[in-house]
Amino acid sequence: MEPDILLAMLLITSPVGTPAPPPSEDVLARVSSALRVQEILGPDEVYFFAYPDEFQDDIDGMRRRWLLVKDAPPLADWHRFPPRPVIQRLMQFNRTLRRSLMDQIDVLPLPDRDHWNTLVARLREDYDILNELDDAVNEHLSVFYRRLALLKAREKMGLENYLQGLLP
Repeated sequence: MEPDILLAMLLITSPVGTPAPPPSEDVLARVSSALRVQEILGPDEVYFFAYPDEFQDDIDGMRRRWLLVKDAPPLADWHRFPPRPVIQRLMQFNRTLRRSLMDQIDVLPLPDRDHWNTLVARLREDYDILNELDDAVNEHLSVFYRRLALLKAREKMGLENYLQGLLP
């Protein structure tokens, strides 16, 4: 492992609040760069590690992020899924179908309502997955939030479906 990445990982895997040594400008740049390589910090997040006097706050922020995304898939996994417009069309179809089913539930005989309610609940679960994937493929969101969305999508989809890129 490269020394810069090792230093960054040692710093962020310590508990939140653990004092970090005062950094030099060189260390700030190297830690920032290493966190970008590890996809904990995005290339557009230039405000982190910009000032030595904010180093402790920045490190604690990265420690909190690390706790959330340490098991998250790499950002490159977003390529397993279709482009954002396709996902958004699927989300719209899901919403329309759910509304249609919910509008008809009251006129159904009682035994059929349970089946339809189960179907509506399943559609809601599928929508939640699509919503996470929409965030994951959204290139306007930060690396951190996109990886977090990939993690949530993987948990909701199941590993096998996730690895195959199978949509609900």
